[in-house]
Amino acid sequence: MAKVLVAEDDQEIRRLLADILDDDGREVMEASDGIDTLERIPTFQPDLLALDLMMPRLDGFEVPSRLRSDPATQDLPVVVISAVPPPQGELRGWRLGVKHYIPKPFEDEHVQLSVKIALSESLRTEGS
Repeated sequence: MAKVLVAEDDQEIRRLLADILDDDGREVMEASDGIDTLERIPTFQPDLLALDLMMPRLDGFEVPSRLRSDPATQDLPVVVISAVPPPQGELRGWRLGVKHYIPKPFEDEHVQLSVKIALSESLRTEGS
């Protein structure tokens, strides 16, 4: 069972994302901001991070930057789920190594498929 850390400051959206991913067979942990996200990663050791961009204390643009600078987390796949409109959010995310971008409002299936694809890409990369 893949482990997904959901980082979202809006409690209702965070709970919705957690439910969508849990229903899809993922083990889910929630984080409410960027600092909380970085603090939970070492203990939870997620296989994927579902990340909002606009969060307090440390935004979702800085989180991937910090992940990429740490050898322990540099390969952690990140799926961005954000209201920051494309292409602005997508382009900034891609520059930080984010490969999947889901605009809000989102469809359950879009979230499930993007996570599934990102996880399968990660497994292929590890197997190389």
